[in-house]
This record gives sequence, structure tokens and C-alpha cells, in this order.
Amino acid sequence: MARPRRHDDRGFALLIVLAVLVLFGFLVTRLLVAARQQMAIAGNLRDAAVAAAAADGGVWLAVARLDAGGPAPRDVRIGASHVRLATSGVAGRINPDTAPAPLLEALFRVGGMAAAPARSLAETLVEARDPALAPARLAALVARYRAAGSAEGPPQAPFRSLAELASLPGMTPGLLARLRPHLSLYAPALPDLATADPAVRAAVGLAGRIDLPGGHVSGPPVVRIEAVATGPGLARAERCATIRLTPANVDAPYIVLDWSDARCG
Repeated sequence: MARPRRHDDRGFALLIVLAVLVLFGFLVTRLLVAARQQMAIAGNLRDAAVAAAAADGGVWLAVARLDAGGPAPRDVRIGASHVRLATSGVAGRINPDTAPAPLLEALFRVGGMAAAPARSLAETLVEARDPALAPARLAALVARYRAAGSAEGPPQAPFRSLAELASLPGMTPGLLARLRPHLSLYAPALPDLATADPAVRAAVGLAGRIDLPGGHVSGPPVVRIEAVATGPGLARAERCATIRLTPANVDAPYIVLDWSDARCG
């Protein structure tokens, strides 16, 4: 009776050893898979950081070339990344912070609005940015904002972004999308027709003669720089910078007005 029992004990022990080996192999496999995943994640993060640094470098390279009076490059190789650069001035756009109501009305009409709604929207925009609006007119404007479903109300200050225009009573998402390519918060009070696109030129023509208090002052040039870096691997990084060039100022030859980690809209 003793021998079969020893045989059974050995068989049971063998099963335990095999089970432990299988469990050990499973754990080792899971550890290896987790290690590979962590290495892949670390590699992707490294590639993303390299692409981001290359996009930043492309913007600063363009700024340096423009500050020196030359054209910005269009395609450059920075480290392991290929960077595509695009530069454009904003002087030919319309500034919703400073443009007079007739020009805004004309642009809205070019964007597809009828004359009466375009005039109303232009007047609303001018009132919304006015910090010294009369109390009665301000109360009426706030009421229009509330009726349009906006809880914020008018800024009574220059707009901080074009996205704020979406809350204007009478502004629709479709109209704002059509207007965006023709607007800039860093453009002069009146657009430079030499660099304006057809829609802006049409708006200026429709508005007719506009006299600004103090005359038309353009100021230092402002450019938008778009950088798109690809590589290493599948990494991709985008930058959009708005820069005011002041080469006459030795201490500050440029000023960064806006910077975003996305393509220029």
C-alpha cells in the first residue's frame, strides 16, 4: 500500500511543478509584453517631443530670416524631422477690434448676409467692443445677448480671440467660419488692399470711402507663421505663431502676439 501512495505523491508534486512553471511562463510573457508596450510608449513620446521641438525651431528660424530682411524658408530639415513653413501677413485682413461699422457691414454682406441683418450685426459688434457704451444702450445690448442664449454678455473691450465673435447676437457658426480667413485681431484698422484677398477687396469697395480719426496707421508688420513638423516615425507637431516684427528695436526685434499648438485657421 505504501508504494502506490509514494507514486501518487510524486505525480501530484509533478503536477504542482508543471502548474508553477506554466504560471511562471505566463507571468514572464505578460511582463515582456508590458515592457514592450512601455518601450513603444516611451518611443512615441520621444518622437513627439522631437517633432514639437522641430516645429518650434522652424518658427524661430522663420522669425530670424524675416528679421534679417530675407524670405522665410518653406521646407527645412531639423534633426530627424521635416518641417514645412508657411508665412503670411495680416495687413490685408479686417480687424474686428478696430474696423469701422461700414466696413464690417460690407464684409458681412460679402459673407452672405442681407443688407439689414449685416448692418444690425455690425452695429452690435461695434457696441460690444465699446468700453464706454451708454448705460441704456448697454442694457439693451445685454438683453439681446441674453435673448440669443449667451450667458457671458458683451466684452466691452477688444475681443481676445475670433472665437468670441460666436456669441454676438446674429452671428451664426457658418457665417463665422466664412469670415475667419478674412479677419485678424492684429490687422490695422483698414486693410492693405495690396495684400488683401478678393473678399476683403470686395468689402472695401462695397463700404466706399471710410475716413478714420487720425488717418490710416499701419504700424510694424505682423506675420503669421505656420510650422508643420513630421517625423521621426509617425510623429507630427503643428504650430501657429503671430509675430510683430520690430527690427528697429535692437532690444526686442520681434514680439510674439499669439502662439498655438495647431495649424493656423
